[in-house]
Amino acid sequence: MKISHRTAHLGFDGQVVFTLRFVYQRIYFRKQQKYLLSMGFWLINLTDSFIIVNDAIVRLNSVLVLGPSTVFGVYLRNLHILHKNQKKRENQELRLNSFNRSNAIRKSRSRQIEHLPASILYLGTYKLSSATS
Repeated sequence: MKISHRTAHLGFDGQVVFTLRFVYQRIYFRKQQKYLLSMGFWLINLTDSFIIVNDAIVRLNSVLVLGPSTVFGVYLRNLHILHKNQKKRENQELRLNSFNRSNAIRKSRSRQIEHLPASILYLGTYKLSSATS
């Protein structure tokens, strides 16, 4: 079977993307200083599998179709888990930021009250105590 230049190029692209996932992961590790499988790593894997399956379909190679196509589910699951965890972290950060903001507002209000003259504070307590009796 004669392979066209287009088919050969597709297979070559799949091998390049396959290599890029290791390069990407190495660069990511260097920046983070800890080993994590990032979203980009799984997206590169998914892209690579897609290219290899397309190449196998064009070449009519059923064995090559089965291998990468079976890991689609694993890659999609891992992407879903990472996305869900990322959303959870973002929501926690939003809650923490709003909590910090409300605490900062409370502190600034208490500082404003501390700087009021004593006569105003005395009148305010007098009004409150006379209103309750």
